[in-house]
Amino acid sequence: MMKRIFFLLVVLNLFDALATFFGLRLNLIEEANPVMSSLYQRDPYLFLMVKGMFSMMLIFLILYRKPIKSLLVRYLSFAALAGYCMIAGIHMMWIFHYLA
Repeated sequence: MMKRIFFLLVVLNLFDALATFFGLRLNLIEEANPVMSSLYQRDPYLFLMVKGMFSMMLIFLILYRKPIKSLLVRYLSFAALAGYCMIAGIHMMWIFHYLA
């Protein structure tokens, strides 16, 4: 079950990275996360690299042989999944608005 959640987090994180990158490039959105905003302002490709590294860490956890049983990791993963679903919904709204 955790591997599926990690996979969904990889997909949503990469979607967030690309949508945010292009939304910022086109001046359609603002980055709400101050840490990621400062990374983007410093270098947009550094922003993408950090987001990509997060996905790589999740892929490592997917490929890790032992199942992760930590209750804390499980709760944090569900919280991250819920947060990324909301962020993906926000991205979809501005993308559809932009395309319309």
